[in-house]
Amino acid sequence: MVKLDLDARRAEAAGEPHQVVLGGVTYQLPAEFPVVAGEHLANAEMTAAVGLLFGRDHAEAVLALLTAEDINAIVDECYGFGGDVVVARPPAKAATNGNRAARRAKPQRLRSTS
Repeated sequence: MVKLDLDARRAEAAGEPHQVVLGGVTYQLPAEFPVVAGEHLANAEMTAAVGLLFGRDHAEAVLALLTAEDINAIVDECYGFGGDVVVARPPAKAATNGNRAARRAKPQRLRSTS
């Protein structure tokens, strides 16, 4: 039987928060990537994801400046996931003639240009 003490493991590995500068402001991001932030990104719940990473008080200001490339850079450089982040597209709006229903959102893989 294996006993894995995640609390002890986290205490040993506890690192410094990441610093991200955006719009001339330095933000402190958690040292470890919150799993639920990944869920929010995958579901295009950007306000919730940014609130978890940057703090709820800063979410609105950060969202006004943040790009998809910025999100990829944060996940890659701060948390070491590498590659691309899957961010779902927001649902399409219904056609103006009212005859077509809005299409369901499909995940879109965002690629960094660097």
